[in-house]
Amino acid sequence: MATQRPLTKVQIVTHFSEKFDLEKKVVSTIIDEVRALAIAETKKTGSFVLPGVGKLVEKLKKGMLNEQVMGGKQASFSGVMGPYLNEMPNPAAA
Repeated sequence: MATQRPLTKVQIVTHFSEKFDLEKKVVSTIIDEVRALAIAETKKTGSFVLPGVGKLVEKLKKGMLNEQVMGGKQASFSGVMGPYLNEMPNPAAA
């Protein structure tokens, strides 16, 4: 199986603009608004569901341990909350 690169935003915008006969600027604005809504809701409630696509949940990313080369000291960075997408199962694939 050949590995393919994921679609870019430009490719997605072009696809939807051709499919629904909309201007690319309108489609781009819709995608940006969905992104902003998903991030805002995830920060506010801890999750965001895009029906049929997936559920975006906030997940704690592990902290890091960084060693400074010059001083020989270790610096610890605490964990950070970030979005994580849980994909919805595809009923057609079953």
